[in-house]
Amino acid sequence: MKKSIKSLLLILLLCPLLVLTACVPPPTFLITASSSEPAWGRVNGSPNESLNEGTQITLGAIETSAQEHPFIGWIKDYSKFVSAETDLELVVNEENAGHYTALFDESANSMRFATLTGVKLNSTIYTGATFTVNYSVNVSGSSNYNLFTTGTIVTGETFVGDLTSIIYFGALGSNREYKFELLLELTSAEGVKSETIRFNDKLVDSTFNQTSTCEISTQFDETSSVTLSFQKLSKDMYKTAQPEEE
Repeated sequence: MKKSIKSLLLILLLCPLLVLTACVPPPTFLITASSSEPAWGRVNGSPNESLNEGTQITLGAIETSAQEHPFIGWIKDYSKFVSAETDLELVVNEENAGHYTALFDESANSMRFATLTGVKLNSTIYTGATFTVNYSVNVSGSSNYNLFTTGTIVTGETFVGDLTSIIYFGALGSNREYKFELLLELTSAEGVKSETIRFNDKLVDSTFNQTSTCEISTQFDETSSVTLSFQKLSKDMYKTAQPEEE
C-alpha cells in the first residue's frame, strides 16, 4: 500500500514537468536568400522567416540571362562557397542558418567576390612549410584575424586550395579592405622554424586593376618570400572545383 501511495505521489509530481516539456516549442532558425544581381537572376524558395528546426527547404537559382550571366553557385554569409548546384537543399538548423547569395557571373570589374587561388613560397633555405592564412577586415583599430585556409606547400610550387573561403568587397561602390596574416612552420636542413608574416599590402577591389587576378607578396628574410594569389569568382572556376559535401 505504501509503495502504491509513493508511486501515485511520484506521478503527480512528474505530471506538471511532462506538461511543461510538451509545451516547449522546437527552436527556430532564420534562413534568407537573395540574388547577387536581380538583373541576372532570381531566387525561389527563400522563407525569409524563422522556421522550426528540422524543416527541409530548397533554394532555387533561376537564370534570366544564362548566356551572358550564368549561375556560379551559392555563397553563405558572404564568406563560404557551399554549392554549384542551382537547387540547394537545406535542413533548418543552427549550422545552416544564415544568408545565402545566388551568385551570377559578370565581368571582373563588376564582380564583388574573390577567393585565394594560390600560396607560393620561394626560398634557398626552406624546402617547404605548413601554413595558416588568416584575414581581417581592415577597419580603424581592428587587430582581430579570422581563419581563411590552411595547407602544406613545397618551395617553388604553388598550393591551390578548394576555393570555398570567399572574400566579399561589399556592394558596388563600397571600399572594403582586407589584410592578411600568414603563420608558417618552415622546414629546412636545420629543422622546423615558426614564422608569422603580416602583409603590408591590403587587398581591395582596386588591387585587381580591373582584371580577374592579382597577387600580394612579401619578403621575410634575405632569401625567402611568399606570394598570395587571388581571383575574382567566375563560372569556370567551379566546373571542376566544387567543394566536397560535409
